[in-house]
Amino acid sequence: MDEKKKRNNATITFSDKAQKEKLLLQLNSMQLQNLMPKSTRGRDCQMVIWAIDYLYNLAVRGKIRVQVPMFEEDSQEKYQLIDEIERLKKQLHCQDEMQLQIQRLKDRVRELECLEESYVDTINRLKKR
Repeated sequence: MDEKKKRNNATITFSDKAQKEKLLLQLNSMQLQNLMPKSTRGRDCQMVIWAIDYLYNLAVRGKIRVQVPMFEEDSQEKYQLIDEIERLKKQLHCQDEMQLQIQRLKDRVRELECLEESYVDTINRLKKR
């Protein structure tokens, strides 16, 4: 009895034929064909592997920007930071208000000092008379 050897094939399947056709169209574009080794061209599986390796190496070498979020979308750290930012904004607003009040008080002190000077001058003139 002949025993058939099991083939160790892995396949990539597409649920939508249009997706596969788009992928092959892109892989067979002149721009990508000129980048890939000749031994890879025309072999669907090899072109997919080459493209993923190429993309991966670009990302690893920093040739393309890879954005990784600092925190998960609904993480506790994110909400704590948002709360801390709000608290600091309020604190900054209070400090701005205090600075404004301090400036008003300084202006009032200058005004009173001018009045005091004027009164002293008036008193001194009256004393001389």
